[in-house]
Parts: sequence; structure tokens; C-alpha cells
Amino acid sequence: FENTEHQELKLTFYKYMVELDQHEGTYLNICRHYRAVYDTPCIKEDDEKKLETLKHMALYVILSPYDNEQSDTIHHILKEKTLDKIPNYKGLLEEFTNLELIDQAKFSDRYEAHLKNGTNGVSATTVFDNTDAGQKRWADLKKVKIRRSLV
Repeated sequence: FENTEHQELKLTFYKYMVELDQHEGTYLNICRHYRAVYDTPCIKEDDEKKLETLKHMALYVILSPYDNEQSDTIHHILKEKTLDKIPNYKGLLEEFTNLELIDQAKFSDRYEAHLKNGTNGVSATTVFDNTDAGQKRWADLKKVKIRRSLV
């Protein structure tokens, strides 16, 4: 897949891998798949696709259970300069890097509308859309916040 001639094949492969892991609920794997997509030259050259992929990486890494790999991945994503273009996602990642408790009500007030509907010219992703899967991921996010608070 590193050959630039096979970029479309690589993107198709990772699209199917994301779908498979969504059924399995393995969010860190999904984040890894989006990372591979993000590192594809045709995505890096397209600002809109690059931002959309980065948003997915950020959301799936925070949905992942807390462990050293998840924490390391969050810190690597935070180093991406492109993240400055989507400050709500950067703030969201930063929420999961500190050891303070995450207040459920404040978190929802600050992020729910943005993540589900988009705001300020930044579109929402399909991660928390109004499907059964999107609602399940939102419920999973609430569970992750609770688990993270207990760590």
C-alpha cells in the first residue's frame, strides 16, 4: 500500500476494515485504520479529507478503553498541526489527557451539539449520528468518561 499507484486500493481496504471493526466495537483499531488513511498522500493533499479523517481519529481514540497505547495515541494525535484547525476536537482530546474528573454535564454542554450536529462551520462526523450505531457510540463515550474518571 505504500506505492502511490495503489492509494485507491488502500483507501478501499481501510474503509472495509473500519466497517468490520465498527461491528466488533474495537475503537482503537478503527483509530489505527483512520491513521493509515490519514497518512495516505491523496488524503494529505486534500484539506477537507485530511480534517475529516483527523476528526475520526480523535473520536475513535477517545472511545477506546484507557491504557498505555490509547494514551500514547492521543498524545501523537495532539502533535498534529492540522488539529489547530478544529479546536473543539483538540480540546476534546486534551480532556482525556489530564487526570481530572470529567464532569458529565459540562462535557455534554461543551461537546454534544458539536459532535452530533457540527458548529461554527465545522461539520459533524457520522460517529455520533442519529443511527443505532451512532447512539451506541455516544453511550460508549459516556461509559469511557466514567471509566477514565476512575483510573
